This record gives sequence, C-alpha cells and structure tokens, in this order.
Amino acid sequence: RDDFREIPIGRYRPFSFAGVVVAMAITHHRWLRAGLFSALMCLLLYREKRLGPVIWAHAITNLGLVVHALITGRWALS
Repeated sequence: RDDFREIPIGRYRPFSFAGVVVAMAITHHRWLRAGLFSALMCLLLYREKRLGPVIWAHAITNLGLVVHALITGRWALS
C-alpha cells in the first residue's frame, strides 16, 4: 500500500516486528531486555489492536522501575 495510514493497527508484518525489536535493542544499554520487552509490546499490540494497552503497559513498567530505584537507591540499570 502507498499510504501507511490505510494499514490496520496491530496487523502483523515480520519486517515491522523485526525492525521495532532491533531498533529498541540497539538503542538501549541492556539490549536483550529491551528487545524482549519490545517484542512483548508488539505481541500485545497484535492481540489488542489498540495502542492504549501498550502505552499503559509501558507506563506501568516505567513506574515499577522508578519505585525500584527509589527503594533501592540504584538509579542505573546495570
């Protein structure tokens, strides 16, 4: 298709799935964790066909990381 806006959200395409996972992996220090997390978020998007649940899952994950950092005092993910 010429216009990406015509493609239904949550439609599985191997190239886009791999692209998202690789892009997330190479832009994060913990590349394996980032790749796995992005793969899970892609799977959630494919299942739900909506961005809302993916946004919430990402926000809740970030909240968990902040709470962990506040409790432990460790702000680095190393």
